[in-house]
Amino acid sequence: MEGEADKQTILSGLRKNLQLNPKVLVLYIFYNGHGTVNKVDKWRSGYWHCGGDQDILIEEVMAICSEHAAQLGKPLFVNIIADSCGSAGIYYRL
Repeated sequence: MEGEADKQTILSGLRKNLQLNPKVLVLYIFYNGHGTVNKVDKWRSGYWHCGGDQDILIEEVMAICSEHAAQLGKPLFVNIIADSCGSAGIYYRL
């Protein structure tokens, strides 16, 4: 999804797209927007900013992916590409 969508729109869009494509076993998520940077408290890094002055946590994205995998009864390969300092902070928390 692109633009300044709010958190609910983005997360429900991911869930809906996975439901519409129930055989998806490989998922690529690309994020190149702003994210938080915190070198002291690394767990506060990588919050992805979206519209409505909201943040998306990678844990929220992974929860949706886990739900999909559970419905499939198979593992889901998730490849996350984050190409800015703040957004790449998610790797501190994975």
